[in-house]
Amino acid sequence: MQTIITVDNIARYRRGNTICIPERAIVTSDARAWARGKGLALQVQKMDRPSREQPPLTLAKENLETPEEENTPVRVVVSVVGRDKVGIIAGVSQVLAQHNVNILDISQTTMQDLFAMIMLVDIAGCSESFETLKKKLENRGDELGVDIKAQREEIFKYMHRI
Repeated sequence: MQTIITVDNIARYRRGNTICIPERAIVTSDARAWARGKGLALQVQKMDRPSREQPPLTLAKENLETPEEENTPVRVVVSVVGRDKVGIIAGVSQVLAQHNVNILDISQTTMQDLFAMIMLVDIAGCSESFETLKKKLENRGDELGVDIKAQREEIFKYMHRI
């Protein structure tokens, strides 16, 4: 199984001022941006022997930093499903606006009394951590009687690849 390193789990790979990335791991763009913002270098960790345990660190000389623009979007997929009622889009949008999240694209439909919406949002300017925003969206979903899920775009694409 491929290792995916996101902002949420990058700290476990930290060794001082270096993030030691296992060979063949996927590092999301927002994890790279987070590390860069903290002044941490990303380096590949060569695997000397196959093991289920954490192998000893052998750092390669290559650096995984890639030049990216300062305002690189950090995109998240937000899905909303439930019974249709007045105020769903307004309620979700309000949470996003309160935390400086930009809606990049939105698609919604109703089928009889069922509501489905998917949004692509940019959280680069978000005033909260992704986990906090995710929890606030879930709480708003509970208030509105719908199910709201937020997932980083890289993870969404990886999980839904053919």
